[in-house]
Amino acid sequence: MAHLFIALFFISTIPLAGANIEQRSFTIKDTLNLDLENKLGKVTIVGEDSKEVKIVARKLDFSESCQLEMGQSKKGIKIRVDDSSFTGLARCAVDFIITVPKKLALIIKNGNGDIRIKNTLGQINYMLGKGNVKIDSSVTKLVGKSGLGNINLTGTAIVSDIKAGSGDVTIKYLSVPSKGNLNIDIGKGNSTITMPKSTRIKTSLKSALGEKSNELGDDPSALFNISMKAGMGGLSVKSSD
Repeated sequence: MAHLFIALFFISTIPLAGANIEQRSFTIKDTLNLDLENKLGKVTIVGEDSKEVKIVARKLDFSESCQLEMGQSKKGIKIRVDDSSFTGLARCAVDFIITVPKKLALIIKNGNGDIRIKNTLGQINYMLGKGNVKIDSSVTKLVGKSGLGNINLTGTAIVSDIKAGSGDVTIKYLSVPSKGNLNIDIGKGNSTITMPKSTRIKTSLKSALGEKSNELGDDPSALFNISMKAGMGGLSVKSSD
Protein backbone atom coordinates (compact mmCIF):
# COMPACT_ATOMS: atom_id res chain seq x y z
CA MET A 1 0.00 0.00 0.00
CA ALA A 2 3.04 2.24 -0.28
CA HIS A 3 1.57 4.06 -3.27
CA LEU A 4 -1.02 5.59 -0.96
CA PHE A 5 1.63 7.45 0.97
CA ILE A 6 2.83 10.93 0.23
CA ALA A 7 5.94 9.99 2.16
CA LEU A 8 7.15 6.55 3.23
CA PHE A 9 10.19 6.17 5.37
CA PHE A 10 12.44 3.19 6.10
CA ILE A 11 14.53 4.95 8.67
CA SER A 12 18.13 4.11 9.57
CA THR A 13 18.55 2.75 13.07
CA ILE A 14 20.70 3.95 15.94
CA PRO A 15 21.97 1.32 18.41
CA LEU A 16 21.18 2.15 22.03
CA ALA A 17 21.33 -0.12 25.10
CA GLY A 18 20.75 -3.31 23.12
CA ALA A 19 17.89 -1.89 21.08
CA ASN A 20 17.46 0.21 17.94
CA ILE A 21 15.79 3.60 18.09
CA GLU A 22 14.04 5.25 15.16
CA GLN A 23 12.60 8.74 15.36
CA ARG A 24 10.42 10.69 12.97
CA SER A 25 8.25 13.80 13.04
CA PHE A 26 5.46 14.96 10.73
CA THR A 27 3.72 18.32 10.51
CA ILE A 28 -0.02 18.26 9.81
CA LYS A 29 -2.16 21.12 8.57
CA ASP A 30 -5.58 19.75 9.43
CA THR A 31 -7.03 17.55 12.13
CA LEU A 32 -6.72 14.06 10.63
CA ASN A 33 -5.83 10.77 12.28
CA LEU A 34 -3.01 8.55 13.43
CA ASP A 35 -3.39 4.92 12.37
CA LEU A 36 -0.99 2.49 14.08
CA GLU A 37 -0.69 -1.29 13.83
CA ASN A 38 1.83 -3.03 16.08
CA LYS A 39 2.49 -6.72 16.68
CA LEU A 40 4.16 -6.69 20.08
CA GLY A 41 5.15 -3.88 22.41
CA LYS A 42 3.89 -0.95 24.45
CA VAL A 43 2.14 2.02 22.81
CA THR A 44 2.18 5.36 24.63
CA ILE A 45 0.47 8.41 23.12
CA VAL A 46 0.39 11.90 24.67
CA GLY A 47 -1.57 14.88 23.34
CA GLU A 48 0.09 18.31 23.05
CA ASP A 49 -0.79 21.81 21.82
CA SER A 50 1.18 21.32 18.63
CA LYS A 51 0.88 20.70 14.89
CA GLU A 52 3.51 17.97 14.97
CA VAL A 53 3.39 14.22 15.38
CA LYS A 54 6.62 12.98 16.95
CA ILE A 55 7.35 9.26 16.93
CA VAL A 56 9.99 7.37 18.87
CA ALA A 57 10.11 3.65 18.02
CA ARG A 58 12.31 1.41 20.14
CA LYS A 59 12.95 -1.95 18.49
CA LEU A 60 13.24 -4.63 21.16
CA ASP A 61 13.25 -7.79 19.04
CA PHE A 62 13.50 -6.99 15.35
CA SER A 63 14.81 -9.62 12.90
CA GLU A 64 15.66 -9.06 9.24
CA SER A 65 12.15 -9.98 8.14
CA CYS A 66 10.59 -7.29 10.35
CA GLN A 67 9.63 -3.98 8.77
CA LEU A 68 8.73 -0.64 10.28
CA GLU A 69 6.93 1.83 8.02
CA MET A 70 5.97 5.39 8.96
CA GLY A 71 4.33 7.66 6.44
CA GLN A 72 1.95 10.55 5.84
CA SER A 73 -0.99 10.67 3.46
CA LYS A 74 -3.96 12.95 2.98
CA LYS A 75 -5.80 10.98 5.68
CA GLY A 76 -3.09 11.38 8.28
CA ILE A 77 -0.18 9.45 9.77
CA LYS A 78 0.18 5.71 9.19
CA ILE A 79 2.52 3.43 11.17
CA ARG A 80 2.93 -0.28 10.50
CA VAL A 81 5.05 -3.06 11.99
CA ASP A 82 5.04 -6.11 9.69
CA ASP A 83 6.77 -9.45 9.27
CA SER A 84 7.64 -10.20 5.63
CA SER A 85 8.84 -13.75 6.28
CA PHE A 86 7.06 -16.75 4.75
CA THR A 87 5.99 -18.07 8.17
CA GLY A 88 5.05 -14.72 9.67
CA LEU A 89 6.33 -15.93 13.05
CA ALA A 90 8.94 -13.26 13.77
CA ARG A 91 8.25 -11.37 17.01
CA CYS A 92 8.90 -7.87 15.60
CA ALA A 93 8.62 -6.25 19.05
CA VAL A 94 8.55 -2.44 19.09
CA ASP A 95 7.71 0.05 21.86
CA PHE A 96 6.25 3.36 20.68
CA ILE A 97 6.21 6.75 22.40
CA ILE A 98 4.25 9.25 20.32
CA THR A 99 3.22 12.86 20.90
CA VAL A 100 0.31 14.14 18.82
CA PRO A 101 -1.87 17.24 18.43
CA LYS A 102 -4.62 16.91 21.03
CA LYS A 103 -7.51 16.76 18.53
CA LEU A 104 -5.95 14.08 16.33
CA ALA A 105 -8.14 10.98 16.02
CA LEU A 106 -6.41 7.76 17.06
CA ILE A 107 -6.76 4.28 15.54
CA ILE A 108 -4.62 1.81 17.47
CA LYS A 109 -4.24 -1.93 16.83
CA ASN A 110 -1.83 -3.87 19.02
CA GLY A 111 -1.39 -7.62 19.23
CA ASN A 112 0.29 -7.84 22.64
CA GLY A 113 1.33 -4.95 24.87
CA ASP A 114 -0.13 -2.15 26.96
CA ILE A 115 -1.81 0.91 25.43
CA ARG A 116 -1.48 4.23 27.28
CA ILE A 117 -3.19 7.42 26.02
CA LYS A 118 -3.11 10.75 27.83
CA ASN A 119 -4.34 14.31 27.30
CA THR A 120 -6.11 13.84 23.94
CA LEU A 121 -9.42 15.24 22.70
CA GLY A 122 -10.08 13.41 19.41
CA GLN A 123 -11.86 10.13 18.81
CA ILE A 124 -10.15 6.94 19.97
CA ASN A 125 -10.57 3.51 18.40
CA TYR A 126 -8.41 0.70 19.77
CA MET A 127 -8.10 -3.06 19.29
CA LEU A 128 -5.85 -5.06 21.62
CA GLY A 129 -5.22 -8.79 21.87
CA LYS A 130 -3.50 -8.95 25.24
CA GLY A 131 -2.48 -6.12 27.56
CA ASN A 132 -3.83 -3.34 29.73
CA VAL A 133 -5.43 -0.11 28.47
CA LYS A 134 -5.11 3.15 30.40
CA ILE A 135 -6.68 6.32 28.99
CA ASP A 136 -6.68 9.74 30.68
CA SER A 137 -8.47 11.95 28.17
CA SER A 138 -11.71 13.76 27.37
CA VAL A 139 -12.92 12.64 23.97
CA THR A 140 -16.03 12.79 21.81
CA LYS A 141 -16.07 9.06 21.04
CA LEU A 142 -14.29 5.97 22.34
CA VAL A 143 -14.55 2.51 20.77
CA GLY A 144 -12.45 -0.31 22.16
CA LYS A 145 -12.09 -4.08 21.83
CA SER A 146 -9.65 -6.22 23.79
CA GLY A 147 -9.11 -9.88 24.53
CA LEU A 148 -7.29 -10.12 27.86
CA GLY A 149 -6.35 -7.28 30.19
CA ASN A 150 -7.68 -4.53 32.42
CA ILE A 151 -9.16 -1.28 31.11
CA ASN A 152 -8.88 1.98 33.06
CA LEU A 153 -10.44 5.17 31.75
CA THR A 154 -10.43 8.61 33.38
CA GLY A 155 -12.00 11.70 31.80
CA THR A 156 -15.10 12.27 29.71
CA ALA A 157 -16.57 10.64 26.61
CA ILE A 158 -19.90 11.45 24.97
CA VAL A 159 -20.14 8.02 23.35
CA SER A 160 -18.24 4.94 24.54
CA ASP A 161 -18.46 1.34 23.35
CA ILE A 162 -16.14 -1.07 25.16
CA LYS A 163 -15.92 -4.82 24.59
CA ALA A 164 -13.52 -7.12 26.43
CA GLY A 165 -13.04 -10.86 26.74
CA SER A 166 -11.51 -10.97 30.22
CA GLY A 167 -10.38 -8.25 32.61
CA ASP A 168 -11.70 -5.53 34.89
CA VAL A 169 -13.12 -2.29 33.50
CA THR A 170 -12.80 0.85 35.64
CA ILE A 171 -14.16 4.17 34.38
CA LYS A 172 -14.09 7.47 36.24
CA TYR A 173 -16.00 10.37 34.73
CA LEU A 174 -14.60 13.73 35.78
CA SER A 175 -17.67 15.30 34.19
CA VAL A 176 -20.61 13.79 32.35
CA PRO A 177 -22.16 15.17 29.14
CA SER A 178 -25.83 16.10 29.32
CA LYS A 179 -26.53 13.34 26.81
CA GLY A 180 -24.63 10.36 25.48
CA ASN A 181 -24.12 6.60 25.74
CA LEU A 182 -21.82 4.20 27.53
CA ASN A 183 -21.91 0.54 26.51
CA ILE A 184 -19.78 -2.12 28.23
CA ASP A 185 -19.86 -5.78 27.19
CA ILE A 186 -17.41 -8.06 29.00
CA GLY A 187 -17.05 -11.82 29.20
CA LYS A 188 -15.35 -12.19 32.58
CA GLY A 189 -14.42 -9.41 35.00
CA ASN A 190 -15.80 -6.62 37.16
CA SER A 191 -16.97 -3.30 35.74
CA THR A 192 -17.07 -0.15 37.88
CA ILE A 193 -18.22 3.30 36.77
CA THR A 194 -17.75 6.35 39.00
CA MET A 195 -19.64 9.59 38.33
CA PRO A 196 -20.48 12.84 40.13
CA LYS A 197 -23.48 12.41 42.45
CA SER A 198 -25.59 14.95 40.54
CA THR A 199 -25.36 12.96 37.28
CA ARG A 200 -28.69 11.96 35.74
CA ILE A 201 -28.50 8.54 34.13
CA LYS A 202 -30.64 5.74 32.79
CA THR A 203 -29.10 2.28 33.23
CA SER A 204 -29.38 -1.33 32.16
CA LEU A 205 -27.18 -3.75 34.16
CA LYS A 206 -27.13 -7.43 33.18
CA SER A 207 -24.76 -10.05 34.59
CA ALA A 208 -25.27 -13.80 34.34
CA LEU A 209 -23.13 -14.37 37.44
CA GLY A 210 -22.30 -11.34 39.58
CA GLU A 211 -23.73 -8.61 41.78
CA LYS A 212 -25.22 -5.39 40.41
CA SER A 213 -25.46 -2.00 42.15
CA ASN A 214 -26.31 1.59 41.26
CA GLU A 215 -25.68 4.34 43.83
CA LEU A 216 -27.00 7.11 41.55
CA GLY A 217 -30.37 5.56 40.80
CA ASP A 218 -32.28 5.73 37.52
CA ASP A 219 -33.92 8.76 35.95
CA PRO A 220 -36.34 7.71 33.15
CA SER A 221 -36.01 11.14 31.53
CA ALA A 222 -32.19 11.15 31.57
CA LEU A 223 -30.41 11.52 28.21
CA PHE A 224 -27.23 9.72 29.27
CA ASN A 225 -27.70 5.96 28.90
CA ILE A 226 -25.52 3.27 30.45
CA SER A 227 -25.65 -0.37 29.35
CA MET A 228 -23.41 -2.88 31.15
CA LYS A 229 -23.30 -6.60 30.38
CA ALA A 230 -21.12 -9.36 31.82
CA GLY A 231 -21.06 -13.12 31.55
CA MET A 232 -19.28 -13.42 34.90
CA GLY A 233 -18.53 -10.42 37.09
CA GLY A 234 -19.96 -7.60 39.14
CA LEU A 235 -21.44 -4.42 37.68
CA SER A 236 -21.53 -1.22 39.70
CA VAL A 237 -22.23 2.49 39.28
CA LYS A 238 -20.76 4.59 42.09
CA SER A 239 -20.86 8.20 43.22
CA SER A 240 -17.58 10.09 43.30
CA ASP A 241 -18.91 12.55 45.94
